[in-house]
Amino acid sequence: SKGPGYSGISKPDVVAPGTYVFSASSDDKKKNCNDLNLIHTNGTSMSTPLVAGIATLIDQYFKEGYYPNGKKEQNNSLCI
Repeated sequence: SKGPGYSGISKPDVVAPGTYVFSASSDDKKKNCNDLNLIHTNGTSMSTPLVAGIATLIDQYFKEGYYPNGKKEQNNSLCI
């Protein structure tokens, strides 16, 4: 969405695709080691892990002090 959040601050909206996402298959019908054994599927089970990973990287970015200049500085470390 556009604009600030309810409290007036800017917020990121982290989204991920939930349709036609390739994933590892648990089906054990591989013919040889070169088969990738991938399937495509849909739903929140596909988008949730991606969003969780991105949120973790955003958290790490702030905790390690990369904000606001993109350089790691301990003085800029934010605990969120």
